Amino acid sequence: DLSSAPHNDQAKGYIRISDLANGRIVRVSHWLKPDVPYSPHLNLQPGDILISRSGTIGKNAIVSEAAASALAGHGLYVIRPDKNYLDSDYLLAYINSSACQNWFSAHARGTGIQNINRDTVLKLPIPVLPLPIQRRAVARYQQSGMDILTFISTLANDSEMDTFSSLVL
Repeated sequence: DLSSAPHNDQAKGYIRISDLANGRIVRVSHWLKPDVPYSPHLNLQPGDILISRSGTIGKNAIVSEAAASALAGHGLYVIRPDKNYLDSDYLLAYINSSACQNWFSAHARGTGIQNINRDTVLKLPIPVLPLPIQRRAVARYQQSGMDILTFISTLANDSEMDTFSSLVL
């Protein structure tokens, strides 16, 4: 059902865990063969977050414009944040936090190959801050690598926010 080269310029890309690195989709290594049916509602959209569900737990990426309309492979979960409440870059930075990676590791199952199930992803507590603060957190993360939760803690200690415990999704 897959080929290692696109059959034409309209070929449907198929994103696999091995196509992800450093929070990005670095390549598309497989394409659907032209006669394979698929549901268009499964097309990836810019800002979707991909999370590996087996093998390399915690490997993730944000979908760029260039990768939009490709399909996520079976080894990936797709999170589509509501852009009115959650910035995709913020969510990716949060998923990269040590606390979030520990969450996935603690909930992984399997002896030979580790897996995380859908409920683990759905139950992941996500601190949802006002969008301007999310964007500041992302800028700090991108500039200095500061962990999102460290940034939130700094804000709470600076009394810029009264409380953030009620902001967990």
